Amino acid sequence: LVYNFAYLHRHTAASYRIPVSEVMVGAAQAMAEYNGIDKVPHIREKITDLIIYVDTLKSLARASCMDYMTHAGIPIPNTVTSNIAKYHFADNIHSCIKAIEDIAGGLLITVPTYKDYQNPETRDYMEKYLGGKADIPTEHRLRMMQLIRRRLTTFETEVLALHAEGSLQAQRMTIYGESMPEIQKYKQWAEDAAGIKK
Repeated sequence: LVYNFAYLHRHTAASYRIPVSEVMVGAAQAMAEYNGIDKVPHIREKITDLIIYVDTLKSLARASCMDYMTHAGIPIPNTVTSNIAKYHFADNIHSCIKAIEDIAGGLLITVPTYKDYQNPETRDYMEKYLGGKADIPTEHRLRMMQLIRRRLTTFETEVLALHAEGSLQAQRMTIYGESMPEIQKYKQWAEDAAGIKK
């Protein structure tokens, strides 16, 4: 029962992670623009890495459905590809969060709350000292930082990504075990190429 649960649950994990990851890319791009650093080469490099992360995840999730298997006569997503998709997103989530936090900047951890922004005694100071690029409202920058800080890069997000639907090792064990028929086929091809007769 647990094994069959993992067949499907790791695919759903990879699938639900796609829209979350797309928002992470969007937040990184928004912060780069709001901070006036979107043309800086190493910032574009970080955003490109995030795009690679998301598009690899999308491709793996899609491929697991297109290359489906049947289990007890029921079509299910390819187990190996689903586990690779889950492993990809969980193993790389920390790098993605690091990139977003770097782009957002240190203010991310000390950004005042929206109540502070609404307070007439502090709002003018926040407008003066916490604004980013000239044509971007300070409020937009502060709201994006709150989204990143409170929704996208929380400790709970990282732990959930890493351990929900099974740990990284659980995916590795499944990938190896389920790949054994293919591995044996590849071994035979290598032996044939080497001229090894059995």
